[in-house]
Amino acid sequence: MPMIQKYLTEKNSLSTILLSFEAFWEKAIIRGDTGLLKKNPDIHGNLHNVLICYYIFPQRIPTLFNLLVYFRQSPSIHYDYLQQKITRFFTRFSKRHGFEWLKGCQNCLIDLFTWLTLTYFESAGQQQPLIVSLIVESNQLFRQDITQRLKDLSFIKLVPFSIHDMADYDFLICSSALLLPKDNSLPYFVFNLFSKNTDHIALYRTLRKHHQQKNISYLLQVEELAF
Repeated sequence: MPMIQKYLTEKNSLSTILLSFEAFWEKAIIRGDTGLLKKNPDIHGNLHNVLICYYIFPQRIPTLFNLLVYFRQSPSIHYDYLQQKITRFFTRFSKRHGFEWLKGCQNCLIDLFTWLTLTYFESAGQQQPLIVSLIVESNQLFRQDITQRLKDLSFIKLVPFSIHDMADYDFLICSSALLLPKDNSLPYFVFNLFSKNTDHIALYRTLRKHHQQKNISYLLQVEELAF
């Protein structure tokens, strides 16, 4: 590992691929999950070794793939999702100047990168909170009930609303749809602060559904219902 870490501090083809993959992971796979390689030295080392093998001799390694097939007889829905993301990374990266050699072993690298990061993805991906923001009247007496209810939900992260931070939110709760920003594309729930019949259970179920969707696990539920 010290040799690998030293190698990555130097500018070379393999370190460029790995550092670019780490940036892609943070942006497109698990948003905001920084330091994939630093937090997981085993994953880091294995990805590096795989790249070295294919950089020197870009051919499929039969024994390695036979082992993978043996240990992963039935890929999960999480695997399919992660593989699609990693496919996008390598498809784009192999078009860069100086990295054309990736096209000859791209499919193998996609499979291996997926297998090697899958366990971490399945555990870390389930821990992402749903980022929720309120668009309601500023009167504290109106806000305090819904605010407290949301803070009591462990899977929710309640953040102040700003029109400039829309890209950071997963879900909006508003007291009227008229308060939503123009051309809003985020899912939302209208919570009537003045009604005694506000359905807190419906709100909870909606938030839970979107949290599950964010964490991919809803795909497993769909798969189970299909049988």
